[in-house]
Amino acid sequence: MGEWAIVIQGSGIHDNGRPDDADAVCQRFVDELAQSQHVVSATFTVGARRTVEGPAPGPPSRTRHPGPGPHATRARPGPQCQRPVAAGVPSTSGTNV
Repeated sequence: MGEWAIVIQGSGIHDNGRPDDADAVCQRFVDELAQSQHVVSATFTVGARRTVEGPAPGPPSRTRHPGPGPHATRARPGPQCQRPVAAGVPSTSGTNV
């Protein structure tokens, strides 16, 4: 017995009000899991996936950078919609599920 995490990535239909939509299937899965497990959080996220590229790896630095440098390069986020999967479980990411 111990901590666990489940991550599922895919593509397909969602948010159409159909029982086979990914969000509906996710909701049923979380509800069933919560009947026998301690679910800390669950998030269903839709949107574009982007690769975030940083600088080429080099030798480890022996000094700390005084602030953000090239190692903190980030791409602008794509469209995202984090909709809670309602199970009444508080989420650590700020979205209740």
